[in-house]
Amino acid sequence: MRSIALLWPSALALVTAALTTGCFVDVHHAKSNDGGDSSPPPSSWSSDGGTDSIWPGAGTTACDAEGPYAQMDLQCYHSGTSTWLTSCDDGTLCRRVPVTVRYKLGQDLGTTNVVNVEAFDNPRFTGNPVSVMTLTGFDASHAGTEASDALLLKPGEYYFRAYLGDGTDEAAPYEYGDMQLVSETPVGLYGAASGPTRIVVAAPGAKDAEAQAPVDIVMDKLFKSDTASKTDARLRVMLQVDPNVDIPLGRKVIVELNTHDDFGFTPAYSFTVASEDLRVDGRKGLAELVTPELAEGTYFVRTFLDASGDGYADADELQAIFTQGGQKAPVKVVRSRTETLSLTLVKGG
Repeated sequence: MRSIALLWPSALALVTAALTTGCFVDVHHAKSNDGGDSSPPPSSWSSDGGTDSIWPGAGTTACDAEGPYAQMDLQCYHSGTSTWLTSCDDGTLCRRVPVTVRYKLGQDLGTTNVVNVEAFDNPRFTGNPVSVMTLTGFDASHAGTEASDALLLKPGEYYFRAYLGDGTDEAAPYEYGDMQLVSETPVGLYGAASGPTRIVVAAPGAKDAEAQAPVDIVMDKLFKSDTASKTDARLRVMLQVDPNVDIPLGRKVIVELNTHDDFGFTPAYSFTVASEDLRVDGRKGLAELVTPELAEGTYFVRTFLDASGDGYADADELQAIFTQGGQKAPVKVVRSRTETLSLTLVKGG
């Protein structure tokens, strides 16, 4: 993705020095020789020319915050691939803080991602962010990609995190130490894994102002939440055999779920029912299997009574394959649903 704001060498040198000398960075505002801002604004942001205030200018349009940010009391501005949400308003002297986000994971997630950069007023990342930068078209197809822009912040102390998202749904929370990060998507923070680095944004015109330091965030973590990975997708298989057929004791009825219609392939799942279940008085020839939780998808289902005990469906054994219209048919298994099907086992299938 094309960078939106340039990071000048002087700014890069400062952040390197800051990271090696302390646990927080003072972000000041510096004047160049002509009295202007020494660090370049994003192309659509401009100074009002007479103060230190930096405000979205030509090329930006006001917008309505969407998704998880819709209910937050933040001003929304948009230009090109960037959207900024900020607590600043026209009458507030705010500071522009350059941010670069780098992708460092090996997973190929494509080139059309949305990256969210959030600034919080606390190191645990709890509550709502006070400023947000959203970039579309972020390339996460390989490690080493990056994108740059800036956040608009009032003077104060802040902590930064970044993660990929679709911009519509709130990210699944993930408790990491004392911090609330996100799961199921690449995430990073400004600072060490043990805790974020504090950024102090100085007031405009602060005495002895220094060059402004950029914030460099590396997305190098991908947390998996046990709750988020649960599908609660199951399959209920009703088994039936002619009650007049002799059912051997001590054998297994094997139920296989396969992603192929060729059952010579190793099944994705294999479950067993004791043959004695088909001999219960009052319901002889009937048995039922409810699978544990399954991965969502489509499966071809086969069952057979393994009378020989060799684990394979032999031609003379009772068996059945789920079909529709006389043809093998897949069964769709979806989240939070139990799909039910019936299979009648006959010799040779």
